[in-house]
Amino acid sequence: SFPTRRSSDLCVNAELTKLSLNTYVTTKISYANMLAGVCEKLPGSDVNVVTDAIGLDTRIGRKYLKAAVPFGGPCFPRVNVAFRSMAHDLGAPVNIAEATQEINDHQIDRLEKIVREKSNGKNIGILGLSYKPGTDVIEQSAGIHLANRLKEEGFHVTVYDPQAMEGAKKVLADGIVCASSIKECLEKCELALIMTHWPEFKEIDPQDT
Repeated sequence: SFPTRRSSDLCVNAELTKLSLNTYVTTKISYANMLAGVCEKLPGSDVNVVTDAIGLDTRIGRKYLKAAVPFGGPCFPRVNVAFRSMAHDLGAPVNIAEATQEINDHQIDRLEKIVREKSNGKNIGILGLSYKPGTDVIEQSAGIHLANRLKEEGFHVTVYDPQAMEGAKKVLADGIVCASSIKECLEKCELALIMTHWPEFKEIDPQDT
């Protein structure tokens, strides 16, 4: 006879699989963002070249291995917290998951520093307020976090998103200007950051701004 798995075991493994999968993906995101921080300090290096090369290895793959903004939305941050909380309750160390979250939390600081280094003035544009393209969901949105941080630090901030403007207005800091188009947002700023990979943002020609 063959041993059978109890239904309770199947439920435990299914839940742990879901948590583990999502925390593994967030680890890839944070690893790429960590590499970005290194490349920003290493002359001649390009994080996109490095991550593209790493992603060619079939043991790793290119998906989610792209330096950009911190992960957000209703799923990844919540799952990371749940995974770490479960492990702590069990007394099991999860150092990688904790480092992943620490790196993710640092990304808004990193982006603010880039703004200070690259900006010649105080007028900053934020393109993208939803946590990912194709949705109006703004939960844990990197674009909103950065816009509010820059406003708090004394910058004049203008924002635009193709779908998320109505929801964003409820959580954006007072004084942040909500543009009605990409063109209007770019006209009001000296430096713009693309925080969500909306297809229409790919069509922006820096020469026209």
